[in-house]
Amino acid sequence: MAQQNIIWRNIGTDQTLGAIGDILASMLRSEGAYSSNVQTYMTAHNTANDVKAWEIPNIFYVYKAHNSIIFRSHAIKFAVGGVTPPTGAPSAMLDFSGDEYTFFIDTTANGGEVKLELADVNDNLLASLKANEFEGITDFDVSSVVCTLFAKDMSLAYYGEVYGGEAIQEDYMGAVFRVKNSFFPDYNGQYRQKEFYQIVNGIGQEQGDELIEQNAYSDNALLSSGKAFEVGEDTGKGNFFVSVLIPYWGNNTTYGNITLYKGHVYNLGIATANAATAANAILPNGQKNVQYIELPECNDVIVRWVNSRGGFDAFVFPHKQIIATNVKTNQTKKDKYRRGTLLVIPEVAPFDVTAGRVISLGKQVIKEELAVLEDMAISPYIEIFRKKIDLSEGGGSRWLRVSVEKYDIKESTDTATLEFSIDLRLPDLNTIM
Repeated sequence: MAQQNIIWRNIGTDQTLGAIGDILASMLRSEGAYSSNVQTYMTAHNTANDVKAWEIPNIFYVYKAHNSIIFRSHAIKFAVGGVTPPTGAPSAMLDFSGDEYTFFIDTTANGGEVKLELADVNDNLLASLKANEFEGITDFDVSSVVCTLFAKDMSLAYYGEVYGGEAIQEDYMGAVFRVKNSFFPDYNGQYRQKEFYQIVNGIGQEQGDELIEQNAYSDNALLSSGKAFEVGEDTGKGNFFVSVLIPYWGNNTTYGNITLYKGHVYNLGIATANAATAANAILPNGQKNVQYIELPECNDVIVRWVNSRGGFDAFVFPHKQIIATNVKTNQTKKDKYRRGTLLVIPEVAPFDVTAGRVISLGKQVIKEELAVLEDMAISPYIEIFRKKIDLSEGGGSRWLRVSVEKYDIKESTDTATLEFSIDLRLPDLNTIM
């Protein structure tokens, strides 16, 4: 018999087992059972060990894909034909045409195979997962699988001019997955046929998996601090983007003349005060924090990163920073000839040269700024603004991706400020011989 899957409850909640009694009765009726033969159907299910009651993630939450996302099944048996609940096993009653039957979680079920199929938002198979039961329970942590739905890199659209009002659908930051092919059958209710889940590319440090404590699951959400910087008037230097999530269970949203489709994360271009106002207009109260900030032209260093909530954040460090460059020859060879001529003294030629560059950034910060900067220290995606480049001349990206070489924070008990410092490794010099 095929695996029969019953939605029991959202994982972490305390709904009792009796909540699925009516669903089990509906399942049996849909299979053709009547009061005269229902025990035959129950016995067949007991033999096949194919009825599973599932605890599932809440479809209305947004999850950080690098945290655990757990689907948990429980083996369900019926107390018929001499089968009885193990001692201490959770049990409940179901009513079938006026007759009551006991069903229970079979805590002695070990080794049975349970299957879970996942798909992308368009129902393309993502993975077919299988695991064995232990004491009636099977856990599936799908986080490593659904992370593959994110784009491998950020969009290239950030590297042109920003005028304010742009919106970039960022598949590196957000995605949607679902349980495939109506995994949960009809008797769970029509609206539960397709369990869609939205995920963001954030790395959570707190306990629990929910991304946002939303006032309503349909609310748009700001995923960043909301500060867009321009350093120097008309220089093109700055970070002009803030990240907004349009939840799958929400509605398509209009930002200026652009439609933001539900189920995606967008980076909105904020290059004017009017663009900041327009972005705030699509956010709920309490999250209208988008700001357009103009700073005087100087040699300040701008760093931006994908934060722990899966959105863009940025910070401007004072201009006095240190760049350290080191070059090392690891291996050499001796050449006795040059163009066929024997040399009196052999030449030493390097063939394994490495070079590294590290920029040291530091600033006295307050605790509110530190909370943002600590996100940067653990981010898997950090970029530093290089300089204004004429992209039409093939000058390459204005932004360089970097990594954390070292991070330090020192807190003094007698002051409200803290000494923040971080070393970022820049792309290596080209030393190919």
